[in-house]
Amino acid sequence: MLRLSSVFLALSLVLPMAHQAMAAEPEVSQGIDLPSYYPESFQMKGVVNRVEVRRHYLVISGQKMSFDPNIKVHTLATEHASLYALRVGDPIGLNFLDGDRRQRILSEIWVLPPGSVSED
Repeated sequence: MLRLSSVFLALSLVLPMAHQAMAAEPEVSQGIDLPSYYPESFQMKGVVNRVEVRRHYLVISGQKMSFDPNIKVHTLATEHASLYALRVGDPIGLNFLDGDRRQRILSEIWVLPPGSVSED
């Protein structure tokens, strides 16, 4: 009985942190000078863990996400890039297609400066 309560306690501590890490990130870190084509906020920020262009998914901060075939990618150096510009470890801001809330489909990605997204 003690083990089961320990598991529930551990889950009650971990799950809120995971939800908070994937919550919307309304502001870019203050003091960072971004190109004019970057928005003031993103629906989410995260770190690239894996890029599978041919398999049509990315892993961002531990979550597998599909992307729209017409996804837009922006880097600090160029307004129009491709998914091949993304590297594991890149901090990114992202937005999703409107629509079905059960499956979040990436529609736009902005590569952010190093250190602008916490890897917690």
